[in-house]
Amino acid sequence: MTKYKFDDKRKHHRKVSFINAICETNNCTFTDFITNISSGGLFIETGIPLSVNKDISITFVFRYAKAPTQVVGKMVRVDQKGIGVKLYDSIPESNLSNW
Repeated sequence: MTKYKFDDKRKHHRKVSFINAICETNNCTFTDFITNISSGGLFIETGIPLSVNKDISITFVFRYAKAPTQVVGKMVRVDQKGIGVKLYDSIPESNLSNW
């Protein structure tokens, strides 16, 4: 298993995922995929040029959910693969356990 330098900084274990997400910032709206998710944050693969320390709203549907989930967070990491987002409010672990 690959260990990344930021793994030890995370409070929540991330789960590998492939979730279609609608993302909105002050400057644009786009659709891409959440490739890992935890109760405190997520990573979205995207080629859209974005900036750190900006807010982002993300809407997606958990498997087996009846309604979409909307979360808001701050982009804390931007690289050539996508964006790391720290959420302002946690996603309940019960939503993630069925993933």
